Amino acid sequence: MLIHACKCTFMQNIDAYRHVDLKCVYSEKCNNTGNETGCQRGLYLIRQLTTHARHSGIAELLIYCSLLLLPGYCSLLQACPVENSTISISVNGHKLVTEVATNLDGHMCGLAFRHELPASHGMLFAYAQDQIIGFWMKDTYIPLSIAFIDSGGRILEIHDMAPLDTINRYISKSYARYALEVNQGWFQHNGAKIGDRIEIDLQSNPEIFKYSAQ
Repeated sequence: MLIHACKCTFMQNIDAYRHVDLKCVYSEKCNNTGNETGCQRGLYLIRQLTTHARHSGIAELLIYCSLLLLPGYCSLLQACPVENSTISISVNGHKLVTEVATNLDGHMCGLAFRHELPASHGMLFAYAQDQIIGFWMKDTYIPLSIAFIDSGGRILEIHDMAPLDTINRYISKSYARYALEVNQGWFQHNGAKIGDRIEIDLQSNPEIFKYSAQ
């Protein structure tokens, strides 16, 4: 499940959020969403970011971006999982059938609330531009591995993620364009490593990577 995806253009408005009152945010953004649980989870996310790195410039950026996403988080959790288009990709010569999440619904839900992921299947998160991307495993029951990938398809990082883990956050160390989630151990089992490139069969669905903010 996506934590945040943020652009540096937001920096100009971050000062207003340096000393954000979380109770005020909850009252203003969540009271009328009809999803109390979803809002509490969103606020938990923001509180964790605030507690662990309040004085860091990047923390202020993440807090601000999380606040922007909070109303969507409150409403979207009721609709998970969402249906995404699929495409065939290849990693180190091994084929994967991947759902492609290109909008906020798909990004926020990810593989949450699912109880199985077929072998040689995954989910590819695609973004409109390179950015810092972060994930966590709240409400995700499947053991997963995630790769952060640059705009050229090169794998930058690979991490294993434990089911239902609400403590660890998996945030890309550098700007990435894609994130690929697969069953845990798939990359290792198939010899895929940092520096390898993914190959995407765009001919099967050329419209699939048209990013939507909706």
